[in-house]
Amino acid sequence: MSEADMIKRTDTPLTRKSFTDELRRCGLLEGQTTIVHMAMSKLNWVVGGAQAITLGLLDAVGAAGTIMMPTHTLYNIDPIEWQNPPVPKD
Repeated sequence: MSEADMIKRTDTPLTRKSFTDELRRCGLLEGQTTIVHMAMSKLNWVVGGAQAITLGLLDAVGAAGTIMMPTHTLYNIDPIEWQNPPVPKD
């Protein structure tokens, strides 16, 4: 989906501050440890993108908190190990 389409379907854009506020309303407290697993596409339009979300999380837990975020990227593994689909040796 293009950014223009994302903006059209978003009533109110999410910002770093509004994301932090929402996390706190959900009960996330300063100093806590939290695991975050999410899809940016489910947040609609975020002013500042992934960086704003990361900073909002850091703001919510503060300096004493811990955030664990699994990242799934093909760039951290050797393609020779890929099984589905297998990668040609060349």
